[in-house]
Amino acid sequence: MFAISSYFILQQSAKDIPILMLFRQNGLEDQGWRGLPFWWPVLMAPENTRTVIFASDLIEEPDGDL
Repeated sequence: MFAISSYFILQQSAKDIPILMLFRQNGLEDQGWRGLPFWWPVLMAPENTRTVIFASDLIEEPDGDL
């Protein structure tokens, strides 16, 4: 299958940059879809990405420091 082999090729390329893949699936009405194509997004994060933690709110320490 093309999609699976493409995935492994792109996985080898995703060392330093993110990759966004879009897979098209034809939504057949007899399968509960509306007869329209649907695009499945797959985001691959780079392998060489540093781990970070993000918080939108900060907890204030008892002495007033953040």
